[in-house]
Amino acid sequence: MITYAERACFMRTHLRLLALADACVARLSDSWGNELRCHELARAVERVVWKREYRLEVVDGHCGPVEHSWLRLVDGVILDVYAPGRLPTVQIVDPLVGGAYRPGALRSDIRQQVVDRLVAEMHAVVA
Repeated sequence: MITYAERACFMRTHLRLLALADACVARLSDSWGNELRCHELARAVERVVWKREYRLEVVDGHCGPVEHSWLRLVDGVILDVYAPGRLPTVQIVDPLVGGAYRPGALRSDIRQQVVDRLVAEMHAVVA
């Protein structure tokens, strides 16, 4: 079944980006535990998949009551690579229904060494 969202809300470039982000996250080791946070994962995915056609930006803020980080495309589409309390983990969200995502201030507690490890694990996807 092809859903309305797939037919009408998202362009092919959005769907390609979703597939690429999903493949990147799927490459991550199952040994990651609770130390893996959306804040670092969003930044790692942004580094690995950033291409001129996607124009991604990391957004820190809240998703519902949860402190959260996600990626936003220039057209407002949300790419959530670690969706809180939902499956699948990697999701693309139309901005018209993305009201739970509220941007906030940039985080100052990003663990760069974690971002670098994540990028190394994902890098083979786009090579």
